Amino acid sequence: MNMKRKISVGLISIGMGLCLTGCSMATIPDMTPQQEELVTEYAAGLLLKYDKNFESGILSADELEIAEAKEKAQFEKEEKQRQLAEEYVAKSQKAKEEKEKEKENKKNKDKNKEGSEAVENNEPVMLGANGLGEYMGLDSVEISYSGVKLTQSYPEDGNNVFVMDATAGKQLVVVNFSIANNSDSEKEVSMNMRNDKYSLVLADGSRTENCATLLLDDMAMYYNTIPAHASDSAVLVFEVSEGSDVSGAYVEVNDGTQKGKIVLQ
Repeated sequence: MNMKRKISVGLISIGMGLCLTGCSMATIPDMTPQQEELVTEYAAGLLLKYDKNFESGILSADELEIAEAKEKAQFEKEEKQRQLAEEYVAKSQKAKEEKEKEKENKKNKDKNKEGSEAVENNEPVMLGANGLGEYMGLDSVEISYSGVKLTQSYPEDGNNVFVMDATAGKQLVVVNFSIANNSDSEKEVSMNMRNDKYSLVLADGSRTENCATLLLDDMAMYYNTIPAHASDSAVLVFEVSEGSDVSGAYVEVNDGTQKGKIVLQ
């Protein structure tokens, strides 16, 4: 055994002694500064070698690739969870909005139904002979009932471009009106722009709607400009069974929100 090996064995023995006894460097006799440095380095190496918690701060290329793959997989997993969460929130919000919309539509439908039923069930307001214009909200225009006539044809003289004849077993009920402009300027009267519905209600409760005609004086389709303090005539034509009694009958006007009636005398 040469001198170098003897020194190495000696150093190892001294280092093991330090690790096992825990004695400080100052208690070891006859140690040069160089020997103390060697022993210190060796002891530190043993401690690091057997320390299970020690990890190198430098990763190899393979270890770095594995670490990056794990980090990417974790990021993708978190991103997927975020997207799923956003989709869930969006679907929940949409479902909530659709439910609210459906609820609002049902509410409006029920409201409209109640309004329609109220119009159908309420009794028409009695209108005076001159009250139809005011009932319709026509400014300075007076519409007055002026009589009723039963006939087989209208107009009876047959001089008009359009003549209406009753069908077999029927007769026409022609209700006459006067439309007067009571203002100091001419008035445009557009009955054709309104949504009024006209019905003839007989004393027995039976009813019939007015006939759709091409008569120029059909009040349901009436349109004319009436000069100041002038008047014009119009009619509503109904068809009923021949021999029907119109005594006590009335014309009902329904604009969708209210009803009025004019008794035929």
